[in-house]
Amino acid sequence: AKGIPEQLIGPDNLWVDYASIPLGAIVNTSAVSPADMPKTWKDFVKPMWRNKTAVSNPGGINGLSQALAAGLKAGIIDQAWLDQLAANKPLITPGAVAALQMVATGQATLGPIIAYTQYANAKKQGAPLAFVFPSDGFTALPAPFALVAKAPHAEAAKLLMARVMTPPAQAILSLKIGQPGTMPGAPPMAGLPPGENPKVFILDWKYLQDKYPELLAGIKKTFGT
Repeated sequence: AKGIPEQLIGPDNLWVDYASIPLGAIVNTSAVSPADMPKTWKDFVKPMWRNKTAVSNPGGINGLSQALAAGLKAGIIDQAWLDQLAANKPLITPGAVAALQMVATGQATLGPIIAYTQYANAKKQGAPLAFVFPSDGFTALPAPFALVAKAPHAEAAKLLMARVMTPPAQAILSLKIGQPGTMPGAPPMAGLPPGENPKVFILDWKYLQDKYPELLAGIKKTFGT
């Protein structure tokens, strides 16, 4: 894991993030014209999306609240942004899959924070969806792995983990799966618009450990969940 940023390595090297999980918005293309497609984080909370936005529980311990934590840390959203999202009366679902299904079926028209891999799977099945990477930068969650203490096949596990960090495997993660590898030299992920290279804000465990409980309490208060 040499060369991986410090924030993507666990304390005492207990784990390492081999890839990241990019997040962005999904839009129902049957209900939203190209002219109305959102492009930035501010666009995601415009009044036009009132009662038309689907999200998983913002106050739950889940990918959405962690993505919000990453956005708050990066400064691409703030409390005013959260207040605007809450004011739009989002349809709160049990999880990201349910939020995606609501947008795909037209019960909602916007899902502001969804994993790219979830979108890609739905798109392959014919869902009328478009994915938006915010032009001011997108958040991503870490994808860690670790060797369990006293693993029965520790040496085999070490070989597999080493393989995942090789250039060919990192390229597969980025180009085929949609989860960019974290090793230096890993190619940019597939799905980015041609010529665009927006900033990526990956949530790091130290910030999550120190700030998440406080942030989660604030998010719950904002959304009343």
